[in-house]
Amino acid sequence: MRDLVFKEGKIRPFTEFRAEALKIHQKYNQDWLLTEYNAVVRGSVMGKKWLNIERDKDIYPYLRYETAKDSRVRDAHAKLQGFVLPVESSFWENYFPPNGWNCRCSITQLRKDQVKPTDIANIQQNEAAFGKLAKQNTPEYWRKNIGKTEIFEANQTAYFKALPKDKLLDAEKHYNLPSIEKIYQKGNLPSLKTQNKADYQLWWDSLLRKYKGNEKENYFDIETDLGGIKLPIRFDNDFYKHIQKENRETWVNNLEDILNKPSEVWQNYEGVKNRQSIIFFKFYDKNPVILNVEKTREGYIAQTIFLDNRGKYEATKKRRKGFLIKKT
Repeated sequence: MRDLVFKEGKIRPFTEFRAEALKIHQKYNQDWLLTEYNAVVRGSVMGKKWLNIERDKDIYPYLRYETAKDSRVRDAHAKLQGFVLPVESSFWENYFPPNGWNCRCSITQLRKDQVKPTDIANIQQNEAAFGKLAKQNTPEYWRKNIGKTEIFEANQTAYFKALPKDKLLDAEKHYNLPSIEKIYQKGNLPSLKTQNKADYQLWWDSLLRKYKGNEKENYFDIETDLGGIKLPIRFDNDFYKHIQKENRETWVNNLEDILNKPSEVWQNYEGVKNRQSIIFFKFYDKNPVILNVEKTREGYIAQTIFLDNRGKYEATKKRRKGFLIKKT
């Protein structure tokens, strides 16, 4: 059902969604269709919100539970209105909104100076009390944090699920995207720009200045827009040396184009430690370029960038799965 809610990365109006759903099954109930539609939309909004919360937790280390504060709020959720807990609280693992069908609850991020001293002093007691209250009133199915699972179950419903790492959603099978072969058969793809190998240092230095990086430690951060999510990615000295070691200096100057205008962006698991990763794909006229960014304790760090120019796009096929974040 999620695939029917979104069209070209944008949320369809409900009337258009309903028409598409009825093409699949004429007996869909109008009210249930609206419920499923709302679940997908609300889940997407709150999932993205959690990414921002994780990113900004050093500035806003506390969260306040918010209801819609009107007559339609269910009593169980009204009891949670206004309570405050740290971002790191285990409470948010199971009770980050939405907490039920048609739930409109949300979260407000707070600085430490915006939180009452008594709330800070009583964190453990409050966490236990609110956890007990939420558990009593939240169906087991909804006890999750969509922002941490971020992968939709592919069974034509609006449900969310953390899929096993060996069963990630596939670009063709689950998202109905064209195969990489069809993408290249269709053609009309941009050309990969090149530079002289000797110009690599000049190019790197220009990015250090442009993005106000740290010249002494040789790193800079580029913020990229992933469908409304501003994600800062660090390109450090290890990445700089990696490019030289792998002899990729002549085409790495396409980096900004890949970040600003990616063909697809996926979230999955990558690397030796199987870490959560953001994979950028850019389909250039000769070969795809793949940029791998891993989530670490220090933030999102670029690990490698390479051309998929061996075999039949095997590297692209292997990584073109998980959770589709963005498609252009």
